Amino acid sequence: MNSGAASQVVREQHGDILLVTIDNPPVNALGVDVRRGLMEAIDAADGDASVKAIVLAGAGRNFLGGADIREFGKP
Repeated sequence: MNSGAASQVVREQHGDILLVTIDNPPVNALGVDVRRGLMEAIDAADGDASVKAIVLAGAGRNFLGGADIREFGKP
């Protein structure tokens, strides 16, 4: 797993529920690493029969701040 993605998207399983928390301060911008982390979390949950539901949460005051403008114009 990409270290940036791992640190910006945190997974915690609570029984049959997977809590996926986006933690990309200050506003949880949706950058490449966050998107990668979300895809990895969903793929892992899809392959795990014990996961019945996924809950998405944002760390801090914002759920998701939109696209990461620092990445505009980058491939």
